Amino acid sequence: MSRPQPENILLKASAGSGKTHALALRFLKFVLESADGRGGVSGPNLQNILAITFTKNAAREMKERILGWLKDAYFGDSTRIGQLRVEIDVSAKILPWRAGEAVERILAEYTDFQVETIDGFMAKIFKASAVDLGFPPDFEIVLEHAELIEYAFYRYLRTIRGRTEEAAIFREILDYLLLYQDADAAFAWDPTGPILEKLTSFYGRLTSQRGELVIDKLDKEYARVI
Repeated sequence: MSRPQPENILLKASAGSGKTHALALRFLKFVLESADGRGGVSGPNLQNILAITFTKNAAREMKERILGWLKDAYFGDSTRIGQLRVEIDVSAKILPWRAGEAVERILAEYTDFQVETIDGFMAKIFKASAVDLGFPPDFEIVLEHAELIEYAFYRYLRTIRGRTEEAAIFREILDYLLLYQDADAAFAWDPTGPILEKLTSFYGRLTSQRGELVIDKLDKEYARVI
């Protein structure tokens, strides 16, 4: 008897187009399907299911969505059950029972609930292979973002030409920095240094915050008000 083969799924979409929704639904399909050869990934075994995303916030949101959908389905939410049945060939009577069983299995085997970031997944692989690669097993991974920010910033500077959109954004940044510069400070003839310093500091603060980043468009008038 041949073993069911994993599905090869390619989801290619832009920001805000529903990737997290689609990936969470695909994860639920694998969790709720029976091991009957109709597309399941070796049966509903959490160890055989891996979802990888970019950020910790996205990974947390996907876990919350998966558990939320299972809870709603267990309590008979007709909307959730209808959405799940589009992807999963399970009757409306059986689906709530399977959803409740899936929640219990995820909570009991939470370490096998694999929704991870790319860097987290790669760190696990590296730790598992540390001895083979010649590193001590108790090594520590330190993320140093300053060099990456500097590299990305100077690549961005190369794109600033004439009346391009990048040049307009750069001028807005300059106006904002000069607006809040000390009155006694000398004019920054080479503004790249202060901008890079502010960018690195801002990134450090962002990484220490929890929750989703919200970006507001600040024009000059709004900047003066705040």
